[in-house]
Amino acid sequence: MRAALLDWLGSLAYDADDECLAVAERHFNGDDLDDYPEMRVFLDHRPTSYPAVSAFLGHENIAVREAAVVAAIPLVEHPALICHRGELGRRVHRLLATSTDRYNRNRCLDARKNWGYDAAALESPADLAARARYVRDVWTGGCTEEPPF
Repeated sequence: MRAALLDWLGSLAYDADDECLAVAERHFNGDDLDDYPEMRVFLDHRPTSYPAVSAFLGHENIAVREAAVVAAIPLVEHPALICHRGELGRRVHRLLATSTDRYNRNRCLDARKNWGYDAAALESPADLAARARYVRDVWTGGCTEEPPF
């Protein structure tokens, strides 16, 4: 139940992260999300959400611990929480060293890259294959076969 709730909170946090904010501001012509106040409220409350999530970063259950790490990543984009990136970065590194979960690994690899760390040494052959599949699927319009279909 804890892992599921952390997954849900992490999903909300990713839907309102800084990258989504930038896309929304472009969509709303820079109107600072006046037409989407829910996103602004969530962004502003990241410092309130972080302590609840970070309480589970060292949880004994692996699923809970990994869900907390992934949920915390978009939260520490808030200027008041950047100071937590070092500790979270160590946990991200640990997750990448032990987890095979594709979603969690992708989120952690993206975070390391966004924070200016080299992620190449932590990428597994499965990570590289997944990225190659993604690029191939984008170029073939989402189809997994080469033309002609």
